[in-house]
Amino acid sequence: MTPWLSTMPEPVQKARASLPAGLLITLGLVIGVTLAILQDVNTIDAWSYCSNLAPQVSNDIANTGQVWLGSLLLRLFVYTVGFLMGAGIAWPSCRRRSLAVRVVAGCALGLMICALAFWSDYALNNGMAHGFYLPSRCPGGRPPWWPIWLPLRVSGRCAGELCNGT
Repeated sequence: MTPWLSTMPEPVQKARASLPAGLLITLGLVIGVTLAILQDVNTIDAWSYCSNLAPQVSNDIANTGQVWLGSLLLRLFVYTVGFLMGAGIAWPSCRRRSLAVRVVAGCALGLMICALAFWSDYALNNGMAHGFYLPSRCPGGRPPWWPIWLPLRVSGRCAGELCNGT
């Protein structure tokens, strides 16, 4: 225990000790909501870009269940738990460090786990299942901004009305 905590009354010590846990839980929820919404927006934007259609139209054509309330809630849960899991792993491993170092290490590991989950979700759900994309915009169904060395489930063979136009 730090010296300044030992001079405080016990209820204040307990309140100060629980502050980082409450902060991490709140931060985990905020990060979870933010990443869940961004995941849906990025998927729809990729479909819209590759098909050169309005987001609502491309979502109606390509949507195979990747964007709906259930997936949003599932992503919220996964990102929040992933962040808290990272913070929970880092917390005991930094036991002899200061509180600030433990919080920063927990946040960093939690964000790394969230980034891995975000990439995995995007890689699995980005492709337009029915092949509605413009080959000139997304060759082989792969958006041009996605690094070639990262795996990605690409769209099916170009089979839609858009394949004739480039």
